[in-house]
Amino acid sequence: MRIARDALDAVIDHANRCRPEECCGILLTAGDGTVDCVLPALNEEGERPESSYRLGRAAHIEAVRRECTGAARIVGYYHSHPAGPSRPSQTDAARAVRDVTYVVVGLAEDPPVPSGWRWTGEEFAGEPLEIMTHDNADPYQDARREC
Repeated sequence: MRIARDALDAVIDHANRCRPEECCGILLTAGDGTVDCVLPALNEEGERPESSYRLGRAAHIEAVRRECTGAARIVGYYHSHPAGPSRPSQTDAARAVRDVTYVVVGLAEDPPVPSGWRWTGEEFAGEPLEIMTHDNADPYQDARREC
């Protein structure tokens, strides 16, 4: 998965702000497939938000709306593990959707480590993150914005 550096920084920032609970959100592209926009979501997990997440409905509806209007395309999803590594858990596997990419940010590591994963239907396969940098004069014109 190709992801803009600013988009990845926004995901890591979201993870740090939500600690000790898991954060979650949607990865979007407006162009060539590179994740260039992130849509943070509310973690609606009511029982164990520190070790599980349930993507907020409002963000998902907004992402689908953008997809339907042609403004962006959903590329995948992200979430954090506040006290764990950057690999999917058994809970993640039980809720995963086939052929969807997930970015997991492990906050137990310093600095936080993001990793990419794709659910095959049977297991998670690592999906390398290709971090793209942009030479924007104004970095807030790109993915750092919460689209």
